[in-house]
Amino acid sequence: MKRKKNSLPEPRKDRFQIRAYKEKDWIGLKDLLREYLRLSPEDEARDDRELALQMKRPGFYPREDIFVAISQGKIAGFLQMIREVSIGRLIFDIFVSPPFRCNGLGTEFLKTALKRKNVEDLSCLHHCVSQENRAGAESFLLKRGFRLARSFQIMETDLSLLWRGEKPSDSIRDGCFQPGDEGKLASLQNRIFINSWGFCPNTPQEISYYLALTRCSLDEIMVLHGKKGVEGYVWPHFIDLPESRSHIKKCRIHMFGVLLDFRRKGRGRMLLSSALSWIKERGYRFLELTVDDQNKAAICLYRSLGFKNKERLYWYENNHIGVCKFERK
Repeated sequence: MKRKKNSLPEPRKDRFQIRAYKEKDWIGLKDLLREYLRLSPEDEARDDRELALQMKRPGFYPREDIFVAISQGKIAGFLQMIREVSIGRLIFDIFVSPPFRCNGLGTEFLKTALKRKNVEDLSCLHHCVSQENRAGAESFLLKRGFRLARSFQIMETDLSLLWRGEKPSDSIRDGCFQPGDEGKLASLQNRIFINSWGFCPNTPQEISYYLALTRCSLDEIMVLHGKKGVEGYVWPHFIDLPESRSHIKKCRIHMFGVLLDFRRKGRGRMLLSSALSWIKERGYRFLELTVDDQNKAAICLYRSLGFKNKERLYWYENNHIGVCKFERK
């Protein structure tokens, strides 16, 4: 059979080399990450700075936690792993460039992740899949002992349609956290989300990392105060867009939560509504957030404030030991 003129030769499995990441791989890995993320024009802010920053995540060591597949001197795919020892899990991402698929690379990467999980005696292995990629990924994962563990909704609202939100009261304000208060924010965040599925308690160093990643300063976090002190907060993720796309200026809610004792009293609604007005006043048009599908109260709140479903994320789990620590009651 004659090969089509423009078709790529099919690489053989034995022509791949899977090895740990080296600094010389950065350019090739960066290009592959951009292909993996499928950066749309509105996400052009995920530039070299952000990709490079992700390599400096606390507790993440590129030479240990990234593996690449090399074919004919080029990076054909990668495995990236994030260890969350305090809750006993390993999160991994696998991406193989389309011309190199169906050659067993995904399976070999998965074996590497499973070996890391077992060596470090972690309870579970997790992988997150977007709605767009679910069909192919789910088939691959289910055949290899994974199960669907959780799903999350990504919701979005157009702030230009927000006629009016709550006028910020004296109990809701920014500027409460100042440089050096990373530990205070970590403590508040850990108290709020301690029983949330998949949440790994943060350290002050991780708070500093996420502040840089979300382009948000400590004094831009909105805080809800009550008679007994801080009750909740909203942490925005500001997204920089090219001037040509300023008309779709976009923001995400990185974290939003209220302490357990103050929920179901309208305090969270007042805080979030005030935050929406504040973010709109700063010139942002679209606001996005992620919510656990099982958090019906939060979903109801978001819908009442104009948020609509945009897409879903699916978390798959390989767990042969028992439940992960964050699932224990």
